[in-house]
Amino acid sequence: MDTIQFLNQKILLLESRLDSIQRMDNLRELNMKLNEQADIISNVGGFYESAWLKLIIVISILGIIIPILIQFFQRNTLKEVTSFLSTEIKETFDLRITELVNSNANQINELTDKVNSEMNLLKTSYECISNELEASLFYLQGKQSYSAKNYGSAMRDYAKSAEFWSKSTKKDRVGVIYSNIGLCAKGLKTKESFNKALIDFDLDWEKFLKQMIANEFHKDKLNEMKKIISSLD
Repeated sequence: MDTIQFLNQKILLLESRLDSIQRMDNLRELNMKLNEQADIISNVGGFYESAWLKLIIVISILGIIIPILIQFFQRNTLKEVTSFLSTEIKETFDLRITELVNSNANQINELTDKVNSEMNLLKTSYECISNELEASLFYLQGKQSYSAKNYGSAMRDYAKSAEFWSKSTKKDRVGVIYSNIGLCAKGLKTKESFNKALIDFDLDWEKFLKQMIANEFHKDKLNEMKKIISSLD
């Protein structure tokens, strides 16, 4: 009985020790797990701490760099925009100036052409009026000389009058002059007196006849005048 009891006690003691060993193993295992978790937590904490620090550093760097980059790009963009606008404004201005210059040049050319045309008309009109005035003056002088029976002087003045009428717009007036020169030739009566009058009053008769023939007005009266002169003794 004592032996059984002793064995039971040994068994109980052994079980107690086994339980103690098992608990120790459990505690050791738990401790290992706790240590592992602590390591994991520590590693995670270190990772997050390192990551957070890196994030702070990155944010700080970005906070410095980004504004600088923004300013850089803004400046470059502003320069590009300013350059673009300056170029566009200059090109537009130059184009407008060119258009104005061309427009003004065209207007000036038109005005110049108009003025030149008017001046040419005035010049032509003045020349015609001047020729008519000279022709009239020489005609009046010729009449006065004829009335004074100064036939050589009258013939010269009539010839001058005919030359100016032939340059005017009233070329038909030369017909009257031919008749008056014929009257002067009749007044001189002779060929000798006629030729002397040509010399005395410096009248180039051949040149005068060529100019009058080229005039082509009143050729019939021109021929009558020539016949009168040819008939002089």
